[in-house]
Amino acid sequence: MGTNQFPPQQLGINGPTLKQTITSTGAVTIPANIKWVYAMCVGAGGGGAGGGGGYNPGGGGGGGYAAGWTPVASSATIGAGGTGGSVAGGGGGSTGGNTIYGIIFAGGGGGGNGTNTSTLANGLMGTYNSILGGAGGAGGGGGGNTGTSLGGIGGGGGAGNGGGNGSASTGGISGGGAYGGGPIANGSNGIITGGGGGPGAYGTIAAGTGGSGAGGGGGSDYLTTTNGGGGGGSISGGYSPTSSTNAGNGGQGGGGGGAGGAGTGGVGGSGVVYLYY
Repeated sequence: MGTNQFPPQQLGINGPTLKQTITSTGAVTIPANIKWVYAMCVGAGGGGAGGGGGYNPGGGGGGGYAAGWTPVASSATIGAGGTGGSVAGGGGGSTGGNTIYGIIFAGGGGGGNGTNTSTLANGLMGTYNSILGGAGGAGGGGGGNTGTSLGGIGGGGGAGNGGGNGSASTGGISGGGAYGGGPIANGSNGIITGGGGGPGAYGTIAAGTGGSGAGGGGGSDYLTTTNGGGGGGSISGGYSPTSSTNAGNGGQGGGGGGAGGAGTGGVGGSGVVYLYY
């Protein structure tokens, strides 16, 4: 039976139903007669990079997703959202934390790239960060500022083309973050989590919105400032910047943080575990 919501309230006909939504690390209590549960894990979103000083940062990638049956575990580890990069020097955002329950592991999204050098390695940094967790659990790539950032299983990171035309790639399960520096660059959409939006070009072009996730759409840019909106998570949509100081944060449930063209990068959304039994 199909479902038009995430997480579904019931798996199949008369199957396990959603019993717990876990949003913080700690002990998990399951009835003694239950030996196996179906877990859906979402990794935390990566933090957006900071801007300033001519640096063109990238938004954070959405958290990864993994699901399956697992023996009951007594605790869960919920990934913390990646921190946003500082304005000074275009600091990069950090990778989102991994979310683990039992044998189900979802990797965090890659942090946005904050440097402004024209090397392929910088554009691929989000791809490297995105492979945490392996197949099925990978997070979206963080936005790079040059080259081609593919992002692997989780969905591609944004990439700059021709020395500054930012674009966001197509998101899969987890959307990639976008890099600004040219036309408006929106974070890519994901089925579960969205990537963070890119900044505008040195204050002359509006920043991008975050990509949408299962919990809602991405945050928009703040008026005409260069801060990008956060990506939507599996629980809530992404957040918009409220000032020119910080970019928008990712939505709860793994959304990527927006890039801070005129401020600090946004914080990635924390992870989540959904348990069915």
